[in-house]
Amino acid sequence: MIKWNFFGGCSSITNRSGCIFFSIFLCLLFQVVSASAQTETNVTDEPDRLWSVSAFGGVYTNRDFGSTISRWPDDTENDQMIALSVSRRIGQWGRHLTWEVEGLFAEHFGKSGSYRYNYEEMAAFIVLRYHTFPWNRYVRTSFAMGEGISYTTQVPYHEQYKAGDDGYHRFLNYLMAELTFGVPSVPSLNLVYRIHHRSGIYGLIGDQGSNYYCIGVRFSF
Repeated sequence: MIKWNFFGGCSSITNRSGCIFFSIFLCLLFQVVSASAQTETNVTDEPDRLWSVSAFGGVYTNRDFGSTISRWPDDTENDQMIALSVSRRIGQWGRHLTWEVEGLFAEHFGKSGSYRYNYEEMAAFIVLRYHTFPWNRYVRTSFAMGEGISYTTQVPYHEQYKAGDDGYHRFLNYLMAELTFGVPSVPSLNLVYRIHHRSGIYGLIGDQGSNYYCIGVRFSF
């Protein structure tokens, strides 16, 4: 087993995948911050559509973040969420990337044995989106990563169970990975596949975390 201490411990291969993904995001973020703004050809085919609204539903998985990202969706439990988010594109950086801000509201509900629960979640985060895939003339595709904060109105059941008596918090780090797919003739509408992740950043904030597989639609205007 590979040991690697990152923000309090990344002690397995699957956890290391999450660390690597987070590191890639930080590298891309550094590229955005360090790049100088300049006027270039728009990287999207919807330059006038700055706002987007996404609606999606998701199901909880008991996998860690690395396994959630790298494996086919599975290991789900009776814990669902529905969400609505609003985002705005705030700039273009380089030839391939755009920069967005997004706010999200979600309702979570589920059941464990005879115990039923529901709570709300709010998240705010920044998004870096890659647009220029070679097959876009056939299927419009983008890949995005988002980083920010998440707050829940109560400690989620699965997170409390994982963290024990005193290692959980309502405020946590938020991380998402997203793919969108669309038809070139309808640029304002896209299918969305998202990994929705709350994390204590390997012990930096807390000992808990949760992951959801989500699918929905995104409308830009």
